[in-house]
Amino acid sequence: MSFKLQGFDGTPEEEHAAEEAAMQAMINDQTLAQALSVKVHENLEAFRKKRKFKKAEMAEMMGVSSRSYYMYETGKRAIPSSALVQLEAFTGADLNEVLLGGAKSPKLDKIKFVVDEAIKALCFLGHSYENMPMETKRAVIDRMFARQPDGVKARPDDIIGAVRSVTRYKYHPEDLPAPPLWESYMGDQRAYERDMAERDKIIAEDFPDDEAGKEASGN
Repeated sequence: MSFKLQGFDGTPEEEHAAEEAAMQAMINDQTLAQALSVKVHENLEAFRKKRKFKKAEMAEMMGVSSRSYYMYETGKRAIPSSALVQLEAFTGADLNEVLLGGAKSPKLDKIKFVVDEAIKALCFLGHSYENMPMETKRAVIDRMFARQPDGVKARPDDIIGAVRSVTRYKYHPEDLPAPPLWESYMGDQRAYERDMAERDKIIAEDFPDDEAGKEASGN
């Protein structure tokens, strides 16, 4: 059985990235926990039965094992925010139904906003950094969120700044400083070799087997 994100308007690649974003859910579990004052596992069971889903289907939609889902529904294990957000994405249901039994919470509006911004950021990364691994994209978005604790917005400049912070020069080789000039070292061979070695190390780390690295190193 396969599932699709409902209401997503974008390319297949962007949709895949959005699924990954929902799975990781750029929200921490503590925020969700503070929003809850009910037994979520009971709401989860009611949600499943109302829609006549099998437990195995719920597990697949939430991206977890059948055993993990059983633990969630019986209240023996806390439900991770990423699984809840993925369930919402795949079913089109309101996350409030599982979290609060249908009651609305202002905190959940913030959660939805954060997820929406994470998906926007992933779409931007997909267009601007086509070869960037998903793991790196997640790290970039985490950094972007950390820099904007009071209201995350997926602004291009902030995303690019986070890319530079996480990946150094790998995706922006134009930022790599020029090689040290021997003339500026006043004959200090040791200092010159140290700085050259440090630059070569950066190039080797950021551009392994990459043409940009060869150009940056002058080879």
